[in-house]
Amino acid sequence: MKYNVQKMSDDELISALNKEKLLARQYDIKQQCKKIALNSMYGSLGNEYSRWFDVGIAEAITLSGQLSIQWIGEALNRHLNKLFKTTGEDYVIASDTDSVYLKLGQAVQQGFKTTPEPEKVVPFLDKF
Repeated sequence: MKYNVQKMSDDELISALNKEKLLARQYDIKQQCKKIALNSMYGSLGNEYSRWFDVGIAEAITLSGQLSIQWIGEALNRHLNKLFKTTGEDYVIASDTDSVYLKLGQAVQQGFKTTPEPEKVVPFLDKF
């Protein structure tokens, strides 16, 4: 939803924030349900005793997921090399089906003039 926050009272802002938090929670629950259902279907495709058994489709799902995460890693490396003005640096430490782990020491060095206190690094990287 769009809000004109300059024209809203504090109570209206709090109410709008609560509505948005509820909506975000509802969307999160829906996406979790879909993820579980899709994972179950994927599992049945690879189970020879399932009525939907099809190893070819199961392999295609696995390979397309692997290819997608490789593309994501390559795109992140290109973007971070451009951002940090480096060439050929590999910022992707590891990846799996749900995550990409990045080496972001360069961001911390550029974001702070001196060595930062550890409790300041995580909030900085969250914003980064």
